[in-house]
Amino acid sequence: MWLGHGGVMLRLAGTVVAMDPVFGAWLGPVPGLGPRRIAASPFDAETLPRVDVLLLSHDHADHLEPATFQRIAERHGATCLVGLRVAALRGLSCPRIEELDWHDSRRIGTLTLTFLPAQHESGRGLFDANATLWGSWLVEGGGRRVFLGGDSGYGPHYAGIRARYGAPDLAVLGIGGYRPRAANAPMHVDPAETMQAIRDLGARRALLVHWGTYPVGAEDTGAAPAEARAAARAAGIADALLLTPSIGETLRF
Repeated sequence: MWLGHGGVMLRLAGTVVAMDPVFGAWLGPVPGLGPRRIAASPFDAETLPRVDVLLLSHDHADHLEPATFQRIAERHGATCLVGLRVAALRGLSCPRIEELDWHDSRRIGTLTLTFLPAQHESGRGLFDANATLWGSWLVEGGGRRVFLGGDSGYGPHYAGIRARYGAPDLAVLGIGGYRPRAANAPMHVDPAETMQAIRDLGARRALLVHWGTYPVGAEDTGAAPAEARAAARAAGIADALLLTPSIGETLRF
């Protein structure tokens, strides 16, 4: 299930995982400042269905609402897995929380969860750039493998992840927040680079997120799926490989 923006919810081998749930009307700590949400969410921290494991890709305001993250964990007794230094510096106090470095793994219930590299950055203020670790996640269980890409620019890490861990059955990748390219190329893939990431990973299906929820780039965020499908055609990738659900819609893969 796509929760909006970079948020996703996954049921694999009977265990439910959610990553980067953000439901606020505005991005950032001050209402009225920052990008305003343009698509309603079917959930909030009080109504989100059961979650067993909460994952965080990085601490940017469009991926982490600390109060939302903590409340979901409290309601469901979920285990929280985050990057190094996130819990302490962001004041997260989930009932069970662990900080991981890249390539660290944890076994929780039926799943193995591994924190992996991404080409991005972290920070929530003027003086804390890259003070916490960002990344992506690999979730494995029941003979299936899901890659949760978080935010990332294009780089060799995609091919490296496939070489080390194998091709995923599903890759969750962003297609928004990429313009202007001069500023965003190092941190966010554009649609053509998303297609190359799919090839590098060897993903069998791709769920496309990070669009249509908050206008975090200069592009028309609602046009992202059409741009991604045009990029797929140009790259010779079958249209059926791409998944672009509505927010709150549940898909089987």
